[in-house]
Amino acid sequence: MKKTPGMIGTVVASIAIAIVSTPSQALELKVADSFPAGHYLVRLMLKPWMDDVTKRTNGAVTFSYYPNQQIGKAADMLRLTQSGVIDIGYIAPSYASDKMPLSEVAQLPEAFHTSCEGTLAYWKSARQGILAKQEYAPNKIKLLMQVVLPPYQVFTTKQKVESINDLQGLKLRTTGGAQDLTLRALGAVIYTPPYGEKGAVTHASA
Repeated sequence: MKKTPGMIGTVVASIAIAIVSTPSQALELKVADSFPAGHYLVRLMLKPWMDDVTKRTNGAVTFSYYPNQQIGKAADMLRLTQSGVIDIGYIAPSYASDKMPLSEVAQLPEAFHTSCEGTLAYWKSARQGILAKQEYAPNKIKLLMQVVLPPYQVFTTKQKVESINDLQGLKLRTTGGAQDLTLRALGAVIYTPPYGEKGAVTHASA
């Protein structure tokens, strides 16, 4: 069975079965992400999906799972998946905004009000719409599952944020992309450390 690079996006999960028929020989797929093994996205999405694929193929398809940036950092997952170093990677479009700029729409303020709304809208576009044609196809990756997280909130250690004006001059950690543009427009000072670096003053998202 031919291996097809896949992706789990978190902007970006309905679980799609990527392998719908039993292959003629055993197949082991490498899966990697940047999360600790007990992370809720792994526990509730990735692990059940891998178990279900193995069950449906009667054990012919198995997975080697590499959590917690064992193979590469979050910003490397797109490249590692494209090159075949891993078969399935968790790709956060905000860490690959130069390759997936349109996917940043899920980070725009007021784009959606609940995770379910955002996930459904993104799924439709990424499977058959403009995102499928202009981002996934050119990048030679296939979307297997995805989730749009709920609208983020601003967390601070000391200063209260009760209105947009309170963001003026506030140093905030972001994940890049549309978050940076939004918070800069609101007067915040952006701090975007390498993924996994500790010590940020605050954590924020638009």
